Amino acid sequence: PEEWHYQHLYNAQITSPGSTMPPFPFLFEIKEVSENFGPSPDAIDMQAYNPGPGYQVVPTQRAKDLVAYLMNLKQDYELPEMKFSE
Repeated sequence: PEEWHYQHLYNAQITSPGSTMPPFPFLFEIKEVSENFGPSPDAIDMQAYNPGPGYQVVPTQRAKDLVAYLMNLKQDYELPEMKFSE
């Protein structure tokens, strides 16, 4: 679930083709992978939106905080316009 949120924030087209949500790439850093700096454990798979060979997309602390907040928004109650299905 967290990876989905990161992908969606980076570019909503990754998870929701046709979405009108704007991308938020400023919440991520493009980092080079080298012998001295291996892959980050926080790197996100951006599928076709990867920055290219030898580079990775890593969420900033702001992105991590935002995703933690979004993951904390639990909707465990029905809304008048959206009832739970069985």
